[in-house]
Amino acid sequence: MDRLRLMVFPQVLGESGEERMLAGLPDLDLRLAATEVLDKRLVLLDYRLDGAPEPAG
Repeated sequence: MDRLRLMVFPQVLGESGEERMLAGLPDLDLRLAATEVLDKRLVLLDYRLDGAPEPAG
């Protein structure tokens, strides 16, 4: 994996929100590379492996 992009939706989950989204994946050192607010409520988070070079472009 060289990048992880998460889109965060503001939603409150009660007791049904117990699932781990990335269960089973190895631990990785990630750094936040970029953020973008979409539609004044959705947030796009772009993480990259710590120490990995930035992509060209």
